[in-house]
Amino acid sequence: MALFTPRFRTRSPNRDQETDARRRESVRSAVHNAVREAEREMSGLEERISDAYLHAAVAVDETAEYGSRAPAEEREISDFEREAEAGRRRLADLRAEIAVFYKILAVLEPAVGTAEGKEEGQQD
Repeated sequence: MALFTPRFRTRSPNRDQETDARRRESVRSAVHNAVREAEREMSGLEERISDAYLHAAVAVDETAEYGSRAPAEEREISDFEREAEAGRRRLADLRAEIAVFYKILAVLEPAVGTAEGKEEGQQD
């Protein structure tokens, strides 16, 4: 009785390199998209914070001196300060997140470039 065992085959090295390069490019593209999204959010938030500071400055200028303001005016100013601080914290979070994305890209970019070079027949 003869035993039949199927032959084990792997893909060609070129096909493996192409697959690996596509996978790395997919990750690189996703990280670039995340950077763009975070930068857009940061830009919009910076603009809103700037506008809010302008409005707050006008509001403070138009109200009575500290200590003689109406409770509603004091609440409004306090609310603005609280929201502005939340906005500044979010900006710091976004900057930190973008920095992490750039670190990921710094690690990933050479790998993507190396794989692309191999596909074109270049040596390391």
